[in-house]
Formats: sequence, C-alpha cells, structure tokens
Amino acid sequence: IQTLHFLPTCPPGREPSRVRSFQNANPSTLATFGSIEQNIFVPTLYDDPSLEVTAVAAMFRRSPLCVASRRPLKEGDVIGCHEDTVHLMKRIFHRQTVVASPRGSKNTDLLNGTYNGIQAYTTTEIPALRRFMKEKGWNH
Repeated sequence: IQTLHFLPTCPPGREPSRVRSFQNANPSTLATFGSIEQNIFVPTLYDDPSLEVTAVAAMFRRSPLCVASRRPLKEGDVIGCHEDTVHLMKRIFHRQTVVASPRGSKNTDLLNGTYNGIQAYTTTEIPALRRFMKEKGWNH
C-alpha cells in the first residue's frame, strides 16, 4: 500500500455514498473501503443501487450489539436505542418501551436512570460501563 486515506466519520447511512464519491473523485485508487452496519447497508443500497458498492465481509461473524441494563428488564421499562434500529427493537422488545436515544450520552443515561436499558456495543460501551461501575464500587 503506497497511500492510505481515512475519510471523516459521517452520520449512519451516508457511508456508501461517501465511499462512492471518494472512488469517483479518485479513479486511480484501486479500492475504497468503508464500514457500515448491515441493517443500514442493505436498505441504503436497495434505495440507491447506483451507489455500486459491495459488501465483502462481516467484522465479527456476529453482531457486537446488545442491550445493557443494570437489572433484568421488566414490562414497561424504557430502552434507549439507536434511531436506525427503533423499529426492529420494538419488534424484539414488545413488552418494553423503545425510544431513540442520543449515542453520545447513552452510558450516562443508563447509569442515571433515564433509561432502564440501552443498545450498546460489546466492544466499546460494555467495557466502559464495567470500568465506571468498578471505579464507583457498583455491582455489575
């Protein structure tokens, strides 16, 4: 690899158009790669096949997403999740109230009781929650 360029982050769903735009603007580039969740990739490509992007691999062979809570969820509890998965989460958690929540404050929102559960990544938010709770002397 002679040169490596990292494109700036962008809102979910815009990754394929950013990859396509970069490749179109730099036709001598052999390949342009991006990262996107499959539940966003498939509908985005379906809506705009002119993007001409291809999925090549899953990163973890399974989803790193989970729902984190400080206690077992009960009927009526509120789960904060990413805006692009509210519909799916409502179908899975039909006994709870599922709402879109800000990604940047979800750990704090769980810990201060704004939500009883949050959609989280096992690779990032869960270790951060464990560290914070250990520092505070809270049980998992």
